[in-house]
Amino acid sequence: MFKAFIYLYLGHLFGDYVLQFSWIAINKPKRNSALLLHITLIYLSQIAFALGQGFFWKGFIGVSCIVALHYLIDTLKIKSKSDGWMGYVTDQLFHIITLIIFAPLLNNIDFYIPFDIAIKLTITIFNAYFLGLLTYFIFSRGTPYKRDWLGYVLRGILPWLWNPLVVTGVTIIGTPLVLKLYKTRAKEVLYSVTGSFLVTIIWEVLG
Repeated sequence: MFKAFIYLYLGHLFGDYVLQFSWIAINKPKRNSALLLHITLIYLSQIAFALGQGFFWKGFIGVSCIVALHYLIDTLKIKSKSDGWMGYVTDQLFHIITLIIFAPLLNNIDFYIPFDIAIKLTITIFNAYFLGLLTYFIFSRGTPYKRDWLGYVLRGILPWLWNPLVVTGVTIIGTPLVLKLYKTRAKEVLYSVTGSFLVTIIWEVLG
């Protein structure tokens, strides 16, 4: 089940973060058409990463149920107006629970994307986007969110380096560069990069 969950989580992360461009993020609380576009992109993302030999009807049912619940969770979040980091974390936890529930339907799939690549991609997007947004919600104090592209690159590249020493070196060199560019977001940068560093090192050790 863990293997299937990783592919589903990768599809979720890619659809919910990478494919959620600014227009969707701004308009989905106000326009159902924006939310439906968001859900459609998530559905396509989930399918793309979950495809493999043996996908067939169980895979389609699993992904369709996950995406339908994603729409419900997002709708409830919008209606509850649960802003801030607690609302953000709660929203993501509910999405993860739905992935865990339906992952067994995809247990017997021989996924097209190699598992080691899927793991790295998952950690890449988790580091770059999830941790970046989490630290934004904790430290933003209501200021509008702006994408920190250099931070995305620094946090996202760490899982692709080949050993903990290189990861440490790149983190030490890269952090001051990101801090220099985003001076007003110092805490956000430090905590997001530190979190990405720890996630990557833990994965390296456990892997």
